[in-house]
Amino acid sequence: MVLAVLYAYLILYIPLAGFVSFLLAGGFGWGMGLVMAKMLKMGRVRNVALAVGSAVFAGLVGYAFSWMVWMYAFYHRVDVDVPFAEVMNPRVFWDLLTLVNESGAWTVSSTTPTGIALWVIWGLEATIVLGIAAWIPWKEIRDLTFCESCDGWCVSNKKAVVKGVDAMELTTKMEGHDFGYLEKVGAPAGDGMEFCRIELSSCPKCDATHTLTAQSVAVKVNKKGEHSEKKKTVLDRLLLTLKDAQSVRAVCDKLNAPPPATPEPPPNPQAA
Repeated sequence: MVLAVLYAYLILYIPLAGFVSFLLAGGFGWGMGLVMAKMLKMGRVRNVALAVGSAVFAGLVGYAFSWMVWMYAFYHRVDVDVPFAEVMNPRVFWDLLTLVNESGAWTVSSTTPTGIALWVIWGLEATIVLGIAAWIPWKEIRDLTFCESCDGWCVSNKKAVVKGVDAMELTTKMEGHDFGYLEKVGAPAGDGMEFCRIELSSCPKCDATHTLTAQSVAVKVNKKGEHSEKKKTVLDRLLLTLKDAQSVRAVCDKLNAPPPATPEPPPNPQAA
C-alpha cells in the first residue's frame, strides 16, 4: 500500500503529469510486480497461472487503493472536504470520478483532457500498471525450478556458451545425455554474434534436482554501436541426474577456462 500512496501523490503533484504519468505507471507496476514475485516465491507458488492470477488480483487492489488516495488528495487540494471513508465507498468514488472526468484532472500546454480522451488515458495507465505487475511474476516463476525434496527453489550455479549450432541437434544430444558434445562444439571464437548459452540449475540444499536450459542467442548492434540480445529457448529445464549435472559442470568449467598462454619464442643467440 505504500507504493500505492506514493504513486497517487506523485501523479497528483508532479508537474506535467500528463506526460510522465505513463512512466510513473510503469514504475508503480514494476514495484508491485517485484513485491508480488518475491511473495509468490516465498509462498512457494509453482503454478504459473496461479502466480499471474494472484499478481493481477493484487495489482487491481493496489491500483484501486491508489485511485482512492488520489481522489481524496485531489479534492482536498481544491479545499473540498471529502472523508476518506466516503471515497472508499464504490458509489461515492464513481460519482467523484465522473465529476473529475467532466472537468479534467490536469492541464498541459493550455489543454485539459476531459471525457473520452481522459478515459482513454486512464485506461492506458491501468493497462501499463496491471500488465507490468503481472508480467514480472510470470517471468520469474516460469523460469524457476522447484525442488520437491527440499521444498525450495533451485538456483543457477553454472553457465557457459558454445558456438551456434542447430537447435534440433543440440536438443537431441542433450536429451541423449551426450554432454561431451558441448566440448566438441567449443566456445565461440572472438566476439561471436551467434551462440548458445548453457545454464545448469541445481537445488542448493540437496543433490536431487538439477536442470539444464539452453538458449540460442543472436547479438545485434544498432547504429549507435549498442549491443542487444535476441534469445530463444531451445531446451527448457531438462531434468538431470546428479551424474549428468557433474558432467555438465565439468564441461562448463572447460569451456570457461582461459586459453593456454602462447609460449614466447626462445632468444636467438645470433641476434646477440
